[in-house]
Amino acid sequence: LGVYAIRRSDDIRLKIPDLHAARYIVFMMGFFSVYAGLLYNDIFSVGLNLFGSRWRDPGIGPGHDGTEVRQFKPMYDARNEGGVGPYPFGVDPAWHGAQNELVFMNSLKMKMSVIIGVVQMVVGLLLRIANALHERNVTDLVCECIPMMIFMLCFFGFMDYMILYKW
Repeated sequence: LGVYAIRRSDDIRLKIPDLHAARYIVFMMGFFSVYAGLLYNDIFSVGLNLFGSRWRDPGIGPGHDGTEVRQFKPMYDARNEGGVGPYPFGVDPAWHGAQNELVFMNSLKMKMSVIIGVVQMVVGLLLRIANALHERNVTDLVCECIPMMIFMLCFFGFMDYMILYKW
């Protein structure tokens, strides 16, 4: 819809003025929803297998508690000896259908959404600082932008650091 609205902007200007005004926002929402789907390696909650899994299934073996479980072995270069690397982009399709898929994917999506959200807010504050510098508005820079950045980095930056550290 966003691409259509951008390409046919002259046609929809008078017919659907609200869509014409929001055509770039609609396009960016669609673009980033596709990006998030590729990042989590699924579309409509169905796993994709774009690059093939980097894990092989040797079969069923003994588990830690004596029961039989599937034990996947890595096909990528786990020892950094120059072989094939890990999955190039997104989540390896071996996670889809795993016993702990729901726990892993929910944890991953929660952590990634917090990290991406904080990065987006910091970029917004950097744009606000650049705008204050461009307009030479010292009051806005000193009384709003710098305290907002300090607050953001002290609380949410530390939270992101701890998410990445404990991950």
